[in-house]
Amino acid sequence: MHLKRAIHHTDTCVMITRILFWYIHALRWRKYPTQIATGAGLCFTGDLLCQFLMQTKEDPGKELDWKRCARMTACGAFVTAPISVFWYEALDRLSQRVFLSSISPILPMLLRRKLPQFVILTAATLRTWKIISFKLALDFLFDPVFISLFFISNGILQNQSLSQLGVKLREDLLETWLMSAAVGIPIQTLNFRYIKVLWQPLVVQSCNIVWNAYLSFVQHDKHSTVISSS
Repeated sequence: MHLKRAIHHTDTCVMITRILFWYIHALRWRKYPTQIATGAGLCFTGDLLCQFLMQTKEDPGKELDWKRCARMTACGAFVTAPISVFWYEALDRLSQRVFLSSISPILPMLLRRKLPQFVILTAATLRTWKIISFKLALDFLFDPVFISLFFISNGILQNQSLSQLGVKLREDLLETWLMSAAVGIPIQTLNFRYIKVLWQPLVVQSCNIVWNAYLSFVQHDKHSTVISSS
């Protein structure tokens, strides 16, 4: 019995390892399609989670709305995932360009003077945190655009009118933006500090399964004026 369990556990670990290596290979050689497909899948998962939680609380017997899942998946594939992928790359290039001169003239001087190692490390660390702060600020300012595009694209798929879309943005944009900042800034700080740019969208989207569920709830809230008036 113990031997069978050990063999089963080993086979599971081997399978997970193979899937992980396959995903890493796909991410390196088919970066954009892989990241976009991942974002779509995570949006689908987030909406399923949202529907499950809402049904458990409000109406346990209600069936899943697969059209709604399809809308969220489409928004993930064609709106949120592509924007996230290109945004993080652009953000990294811009921040590196802005802060490239902040240490390049200083570091050779420090090396020539043979100052203690901690001085050099402090200068490099200061530049790193400047870049992180710069990214966080731009990400915070870009968030309303990102959230608005999500609400608008999802509303279009629901055949909402321009007036309904306007009401939706007025009602939910500010609250969602503030919630995004409260949840996202700690995650993004760790993401920008320790994760390579290639993996940053995946890290955010993985953490965003719960956030996608929240966005789905906001978009499909039964008490929303937009939904009730449609």
